[in-house]
Amino acid sequence: MTPPDLTDPAQRVAYGRELRAIARPLRLTGVAFLLVGVVLAIARRLWLPELPTLVPLAALALGVLNMLAAMAMRTIYHTRRMKGE
Repeated sequence: MTPPDLTDPAQRVAYGRELRAIARPLRLTGVAFLLVGVVLAIARRLWLPELPTLVPLAALALGVLNMLAAMAMRTIYHTRRMKGE
């Protein structure tokens, strides 16, 4: 695979779209876990005090881990693409 010519505006836009597609399901899953964690934390605070604190924290941690994994995958892809691998 040849590296994109980032001096050409059309290729720059196309490469930006290409990068956004990398690990998209993983990023969206991370966002979903983060939203579930926030909702669980609010629900625990207002309506479900018997809910263990670990449940919303676990959802938030899973969301952060998914986002970090997606960022790592995207960085690795970008590095390899720029090297022409």
